[in-house]
Amino acid sequence: MTSEVVRRRVVVATILTWASVLARAPELVPRVVTPAGAVTASRTRSAARRRARYAFCRQAGRS
Repeated sequence: MTSEVVRRRVVVATILTWASVLARAPELVPRVVTPAGAVTASRTRSAARRRARYAFCRQAGRS
């Protein structure tokens, strides 16, 4: 196994871990002070939650 493959796996695992953590605990997402930033953050948060729920439902066998 090359170091490139290992690095890619580590990156993917890190991203997946953070995605699941943030989907479960959105208050951990750092809040941006500007209104536009806050809107973007909340939109990203809801999208991540929706994606996580979709992935969970697909895993559980409910489409």
